[in-house]
Amino acid sequence: DIVAALANLDILWAELFPAEQQRLLHLLIERITVQPTGFTVALRAEGLRSLAADLQTNATIGAAA
Repeated sequence: DIVAALANLDILWAELFPAEQQRLLHLLIERITVQPTGFTVALRAEGLRSLAADLQTNATIGAAA
């Protein structure tokens, strides 16, 4: 369910205000570690669940209209 909901995020991303994009990034990303060989991104599992639930709710509301 999470993957399916997040698949729709790219469609919505361009329509969001920069402040909302920043809020979502803070919700999703716990930490970014930069090293000479690359970088790693630690995601917040609860943030992913929260965003997926919001996306599913919005998709349901849009489909009902």
